[in-house]
Amino acid sequence: MVLGVHLANGQQTSTKSSQAVNLSSELLFKLPAELLYEGNNLVPTGKLKVKTYRLEKVNLPSSFNMSFKGKTVVVESVIRLTITGETFQPGAYTIWIDDESQTDVMHSATELVTVIYDRSLLQQGATLAVSYDTLGDSRRTVLPETLSVPADAKGIDQGTEDEITITRIRLNRARATDSISVIEIELTSRDVFEARNSERVFQIGEFETYGSNPPDGDGYKWIIRMPLEVFEKLEDGSAVFVKAERGKRGMHGARIITRLNKHLLEK
Repeated sequence: MVLGVHLANGQQTSTKSSQAVNLSSELLFKLPAELLYEGNNLVPTGKLKVKTYRLEKVNLPSSFNMSFKGKTVVVESVIRLTITGETFQPGAYTIWIDDESQTDVMHSATELVTVIYDRSLLQQGATLAVSYDTLGDSRRTVLPETLSVPADAKGIDQGTEDEITITRIRLNRARATDSISVIEIELTSRDVFEARNSERVFQIGEFETYGSNPPDGDGYKWIIRMPLEVFEKLEDGSAVFVKAERGKRGMHGARIITRLNKHLLEK
């Protein structure tokens, strides 16, 4: 049968299942769950007097297929995000993860609860906030603690680091006094990169830049360029992210594709 699955942010997808699976918000908010992380702030903060949050993994009664960023995956569990506070008045609330809104929110006198299907929204250090929609006030009350994402809560795009590797790191030394030395990092994929012959934003540490295919490339290689001074300051083993746009907003849906290996620098 075709099953309609409503996402916490109001989106909907369809999937085929051999059994009927009732994934109503009420069920997902009440099912037993495994605690993954819980903050410890006890002091009410801001206009809405928010305190802290917790992340829980909810194992579903039956799995189903869902498409994330062009990949079909089997979903066996979801993440339940609960915001705690001193007192929440009756009405409609929105939970914010950075600038991503979660509008399917249930609440009690002291808790706001939403369910996350797309775990790529859960980025380490993301800002959590709440707005009270009933009064038409879009201002957000920000939690004092940023998001901490344990391994069990990471998304499908945050852990596939073995498909892409760094195959070469080369130094192009400056040849003039007014130029700088540049590092070229060559990435090689077992499969053709999704955006062949186009550009993608790569981020290592705080440094971000556009990468591109080599002029004679076949779609399996990308080149990242950065000043030697920047490369020297990066920690060996730093995650290499690929994302759709520059800046903090680009981290929504960003994925770790490999890790920096400075030992590959050609002498």
